[in-house]
Amino acid sequence: MKVIMLAPEFLHVWGGVGSYITELIANLPSSIEVHVIAPYRISLTEEKNGKIKMDYISFGSNVHIHYVSTAKDTFFYNVHLQHAVYRYVPRLIKQERIDILHSHTAHMPDILLRLVNRIKVPVITTIHTTIKSQRIATKNSKVSFSKMSLPEKMTLLLYPILRLTEELYLRREGVYITPSNYMKKWLEHEYPYLSGRIKVIYNAIDTEFWKKSNKCLDLSSEINFENAVIYVGRLLASKGIYDLVKVIPQVLKEAKDTIFIFRGTGEKDKVKLMLRKLGVSERNYMFIGYLPRYKLVKYYNISTVLVLPSYGENMPMTILEAMSCSLPVIATNVGGIPEVIQHMINGILTSPGNLNDLCRFLIMILQDKILRAKLACNARKTIEDKFSWKKIIPQIVQIYEDSLKREKYDL
Repeated sequence: MKVIMLAPEFLHVWGGVGSYITELIANLPSSIEVHVIAPYRISLTEEKNGKIKMDYISFGSNVHIHYVSTAKDTFFYNVHLQHAVYRYVPRLIKQERIDILHSHTAHMPDILLRLVNRIKVPVITTIHTTIKSQRIATKNSKVSFSKMSLPEKMTLLLYPILRLTEELYLRREGVYITPSNYMKKWLEHEYPYLSGRIKVIYNAIDTEFWKKSNKCLDLSSEINFENAVIYVGRLLASKGIYDLVKVIPQVLKEAKDTIFIFRGTGEKDKVKLMLRKLGVSERNYMFIGYLPRYKLVKYYNISTVLVLPSYGENMPMTILEAMSCSLPVIATNVGGIPEVIQHMINGILTSPGNLNDLCRFLIMILQDKILRAKLACNARKTIEDKFSWKKIIPQIVQIYEDSLKREKYDL
């Protein structure tokens, strides 16, 4: 079987969609030949002595990567990718005798192909998020327009056009996968014509890579604190980044020897300015920017808790990674998160925008070692039981095989 994987986010991995696609490709069986169509991401590379250091991940000989465009930002690059996909993919399908095209959205990298019906093979699309749900999350954050990131601003400004494009895209024939029951129900409510066409297959991670290990990078010179709270994700209003910042002064009153670690790209200067205005000492926070996964796993290992105070999620990879590393998680009860986290059993849930509860739970988990140990143990077990690639890959392969059978039957 030959599959084209449209990867709007790929190496270097900079978001949850990129993490999912990269690990999916690495874990597909060798019997499936995968042709990855991706932009070459420039802005997140690390250059040393003229050489570019790539994020570490291992692909088999069955994986072929085709960089068809470049990406220097987190929004406009997608237009260039869509044009490149339109020109490149039909030729590749013919040359390599491709069986299936697997796309990912809300990026809609195959939008031009689908609107003019240039795809002659079964199409499977994983819906990680939608333009509409992103807009809702951003508006619910109640953050001023000036504090929003460029992607959030552009989504709001261009919403009528993006929303119409998304509507046309989702009306095209094909099989849709979404990684949570919540998103399936939401999609069927918002887009009734999708009923019966959506399969729920959870996101997954490599539990052998994302695990607690004593072989961690020695970070003692950088992190010499009793507790470390880590936030992993783009610094977006919709992710609740400003809510987290607001509670930091109160948390530090109860747990003085705590450092807050921010990993991700986005509005760093605006977040720093807010921290300074709140009187938070620079010794109590650090921004580590983009980190490849082999470094990120080490930060999970030395942290006390991961916090994700988001206003909208589907099935965030960050909480799966952290839980697999036996790291307790505090997250909002939005989207598919409650399908992973059971409150006070394998993690902690709070309501989006509830600063009092966010603060209270942070202090609680920083001070209660017994609770942390319980949550950490149960978190790891949850991921092993339900969210490892060993559990999920057979479901993906079955979708591929069913699509091919339907095509042959139709013919």
